[in-house]
Amino acid sequence: MTDYTPYAGIMVADLSQGLAGPYCAMQLAAYGAEVVKLEPLNGDWSRPLGTTAEDLSATFVAVNQGKRSLAVDLASAEGQAVALRLALASDVVIESFRPGVADQLGFGYAAVKAQHPDVIYVSISGYGQTGPARTMPATDTILQGLTGMAHNNRDGAGVPHKVYLTPIDYGAGQYAAHAVAAALVQQGRTGEGRHIDVSLLATASALQGLRMTEASLTAGDIPVELFTPLGLFEAADGHVAISTVKERHFPDLCGHLGCPELAEDPRFADHPRRLANLDALVEALNRRFRTQPRAHWTEVLTTGGMMCAPVNDYQQFLDGGMLTDAGGLTWVDQAPLGAIPLPAIPGATRTLGKAPRLGEHSLDVLAELGLSEAERASLAESGRILITPAG
Repeated sequence: MTDYTPYAGIMVADLSQGLAGPYCAMQLAAYGAEVVKLEPLNGDWSRPLGTTAEDLSATFVAVNQGKRSLAVDLASAEGQAVALRLALASDVVIESFRPGVADQLGFGYAAVKAQHPDVIYVSISGYGQTGPARTMPATDTILQGLTGMAHNNRDGAGVPHKVYLTPIDYGAGQYAAHAVAAALVQQGRTGEGRHIDVSLLATASALQGLRMTEASLTAGDIPVELFTPLGLFEAADGHVAISTVKERHFPDLCGHLGCPELAEDPRFADHPRRLANLDALVEALNRRFRTQPRAHWTEVLTTGGMMCAPVNDYQQFLDGGMLTDAGGLTWVDQAPLGAIPLPAIPGATRTLGKAPRLGEHSLDVLAELGLSEAERASLAESGRILITPAG
């Protein structure tokens, strides 16, 4: 398949760290943009998180594929000048400093816009660029707690739990990339740039719009499930996921499970009564599910037109081959980590390949920015840039 690269020719300066900003930049790369990741000399703070090898981690690789790395001393005037030069040479700038920090470093929106009025400048922060909380630190976990997500994710005992997938960080990156696409359309029509403000606070709220609406209409008493039965059930060798969305699905499910009497039980006659007797319903269904393994129920129910899937761990999911068959997965030799699976950006066709080693492209990028050989050598000798050979 020919690569779909509508952003070919678009230059992106990724000055962000962590997950949200880098994920935004990686999505732009997936559609053909040329992305330079500017990092401090000790690297993006996600490089040592999780499973690591030398200057790479699974966390870093997951959101920095297809980029080039320029590592500079941002505490120095020379490093700050390089960062500004990169921003001025780019169509899109992405930063995730606390509000005001990029201004202090000399490459905030006002400084870049003064010389590059049509720039699309993305600021990703915890609480946005305005308001009394703007300078407070924030993480995905903190926002899950603050905005009700952890409370909504309660276990059977009512204890709240965080979701271990950083949904707010990834959501912020997704919203930011979408906003960049809209800004590029506007720029093409009017020639105007834009300062895009994306916060984890706004992202967490947007992701939970459905639950917030329910809460506002029910004085906070949100149904555990929007329909029943829906969720995870205990098979003989693990769990299966079941989803029903219409009343006719419940008697169909009971028939396929071999327990039609449940559909005739007055406690389970409709969704409100099933919800009121949810514990009894779940236990009754689990008793039936426990009699056979996951593969049995998955085949029986899917053949019968029901929505059902085994609850896999990541290795089971990858080994199943479904994502590969759908063209959504490639394996890349990301030395020194080894071979890693890279899920595709949905909608994109470009294979991004490796994430960069810290400072791997410093000299090349500086040459493209117009620095002479002598200037590049001076920065290297003074320790203001980091040069790492390709891995």
